[in-house]
Amino acid sequence: MIERLKQWWRSARHRDTKPFTDESSLCSLVLLLRAPRSFSLCELREAAERGWHRKFDGVEDPMYFAVEQKPIAMIKAGPSVMQVLQASKPYLSHTPEVLKHLHQPEQKKACLDHFAWVAIDQWNRDLTKSEAYASLAKLAQQLSDENCSGLYLPGENILMPNDGTAEQGLWFLIRGELFQ
Repeated sequence: MIERLKQWWRSARHRDTKPFTDESSLCSLVLLLRAPRSFSLCELREAAERGWHRKFDGVEDPMYFAVEQKPIAMIKAGPSVMQVLQASKPYLSHTPEVLKHLHQPEQKKACLDHFAWVAIDQWNRDLTKSEAYASLAKLAQQLSDENCSGLYLPGENILMPNDGTAEQGLWFLIRGELFQ
């Protein structure tokens, strides 16, 4: 599984085109969901607290808090500022044009199985790519469950199916091992 993830990473890094989106400069991590799921501000705050092991109330430490102005939620985790968007429609279309770029059957299944999404976007451009993705992965790890068919990194053009690959990929991102 680790070698498969590294192989996808290497092939995505050497690709000149980004067939799914034009957001190659944005550090973003998208949870592809099998069924629509709307996370409340309370659930997002609790997920952040589990990921960073501290209160996100802005009182204990003003650098750690969560706020919401529907449909957007913002999570501030130290130097990291993340936006959370949710939608009840597929993020990646199920068209042959998209599917032809997914070379592994597990990736195609993750794409075809999703009908909703949650995107976590990094707003702080001062972070390194490794730091930005580590923050995104900490939050995504806490939000991901069996409803998640896969994780997609639009800026890197990587889709990790939720068959154990996504979990391992999140750990690589948290530890900063994918961007060395």
